[in-house]
Amino acid sequence: MDFPLIGTDLCMRPWRASDAPSFHEAALESVGTVGTWMNWCHANYTLQETQDWIDLCQQDLINERSYEMGVFSLDGTVLYGGFGINLINHLHKYANIGYWVRESRQGHGLALDALRLAIEFGLHELQLRRLEIVVAENNLPSRKLAEKAGAHFEGILRNRLMVHGVSLPAAMYAVFPES
Repeated sequence: MDFPLIGTDLCMRPWRASDAPSFHEAALESVGTVGTWMNWCHANYTLQETQDWIDLCQQDLINERSYEMGVFSLDGTVLYGGFGINLINHLHKYANIGYWVRESRQGHGLALDALRLAIEFGLHELQLRRLEIVVAENNLPSRKLAEKAGAHFEGILRNRLMVHGVSLPAAMYAVFPES
């Protein structure tokens, strides 16, 4: 697979150990937004947690268990956020897709560009037949993003997500290849 993936105003590539300080900084900046919906993004998030996450991502990439990537400026110098294709079911050719954008870069259209690239990568490069986007029911920005990217709303799933120890309903969206 060829990396980076190039979008309109961004590039995406697998995480590197050298990304840890930027990732850590972005996470702490984003506790008020990303942290509302993602357990890993909390006020006490440590650089060691970041390094451990990147190590896991690198192993999962080698073993084709998940494709977790950073979203960067076109020149690769500024970290905007991340996306992942994970929970891959190779037998039935489907996976989950997730995304986040650091707080200072939210609202600039980067998430839509990154999500479209991720969908293209999952459907064409990985040859998946279904990508699921599971979003907390009340996470309206992420739900709108899924819809803008062309994902189909399939329903509300009760008790689908655990966020900060609370079981939440989630909206299920899915994208499929054109054929």
